[in-house]
Amino acid sequence: MSNISKFILSLFIIFAFNIKANSQKTIFTGFKFGVNNSDIYNNVSDSVVFRNSYSGGVSFMMTFRGKENIKRTALLFDIAFMPMGYRYDNATFKVNYLNLSIRPRYYFGLFGKLRSGFFFSGGPYFANLITASSSGYINGNSSNDSDMLDIYKPNDYGLILGGGWSLSGILSLEYNYNLGLAPIYRFSEFNIMNRSQAFYVRVAIPHKLKRKSKFRKRLNKLKG
Repeated sequence: MSNISKFILSLFIIFAFNIKANSQKTIFTGFKFGVNNSDIYNNVSDSVVFRNSYSGGVSFMMTFRGKENIKRTALLFDIAFMPMGYRYDNATFKVNYLNLSIRPRYYFGLFGKLRSGFFFSGGPYFANLITASSSGYINGNSSNDSDMLDIYKPNDYGLILGGGWSLSGILSLEYNYNLGLAPIYRFSEFNIMNRSQAFYVRVAIPHKLKRKSKFRKRLNKLKG
């Protein structure tokens, strides 16, 4: 795993434990699963088409209170398996990553105080290359290669933009658009980058954090 990925993962773990130890807010932990359509862009052949695959991962989300005690904003952390790549002629190029993302989420059109309604989210992602391979035929010639890691750069980064509908923060239906901002090939005169669109079902479990900090406990004793 790259240093960037390790750094982001460390922040995720530290942030999660810090909130659990010191906050009284509600957090959501869960998982997501869906379909993903990926390809590449920037100076590539018009014959390149989408690669269809499946994606999934785990997530952590903390909500923030707004006016009238309604939680319209949230901060979402995702760790996901992100299959990228494309199809060209009769060959499929599979480039798979471990994707770490941090995204603010904003709810609008809420029904009551249950965070049920439509939302928008967006933020950066950082990805570490796991596997790369190809299979099929190009111009009638075999294009089978089970290990293409030396062709691709070990890391990728970009933006994830999306939106959807949520039921109380527990069940979400969402669309994500992933736009890579870094060239993916080690040796190429073109700045070819990843992109994909995905449709997910996300299921999360709320946890109310009631543990108080030591300072607050002492303060309550003094008041008592």
